[in-house]
Amino acid sequence: ASLASCATAALVNLASDRDGIKTLLMSENVLPLCAEQLRRKDDDLTLYTLLLLINLAKTAHHRAMVTKEGVVPLIVDILTSSYHNPRKHKILTEVASLIGHL
Repeated sequence: ASLASCATAALVNLASDRDGIKTLLMSENVLPLCAEQLRRKDDDLTLYTLLLLINLAKTAHHRAMVTKEGVVPLIVDILTSSYHNPRKHKILTEVASLIGHL
């Protein structure tokens, strides 16, 4: 796994059930980085970025920020480019979860 994937996985774990960490990440403008990571088309990085976005999108205010950042078209792209690939089912599961949160 790449350094970016490992770092994002660490952020997923840090932000899990910790509202203060989520707020800190949002205030440090993590969303443009998340959007950039989704554009890279790296499966591990995409998976951990989706998990991080799911963690961050727990409050209405944060959901609005995620939507405003333009993440929705990126997850639609992931959805439409991955649905036929059985190896991408885990990613698609997290795409569905994020859509449900938004």
